[in-house]
Amino acid sequence: MTITEEENKFRIRLLLGAQSALRGVATPSLRAITLGWDFEKRIIFVKSYFDKSICDIERDLVSAFATEIASDFYENWQLDEQVIQLDAPQKMERLKEWVYIRYEGELGPLPY
Repeated sequence: MTITEEENKFRIRLLLGAQSALRGVATPSLRAITLGWDFEKRIIFVKSYFDKSICDIERDLVSAFATEIASDFYENWQLDEQVIQLDAPQKMERLKEWVYIRYEGELGPLPY
């Protein structure tokens, strides 16, 4: 599927904002963060995967991450966040882009 030039500019802006917002968010139990979007409906999807149980501080960190990237857009974008407990080595679903993914292999293939 090809995307328009306008959507590609949005994608680049979103990923650069995510890279900046990611500082200080990755805890040892964070496995991955993936982003998606619906350009027509103006929705940004953020899905975070954690090992074991998820503490309130980890929930707050990924929520602040999602809020920070959404705040980069002056347009009226909605935010759809999911925080998922999924122990390694279970396979994670990628939305459109991986923003962070923890290496979990024994120097074997990546988990995506």
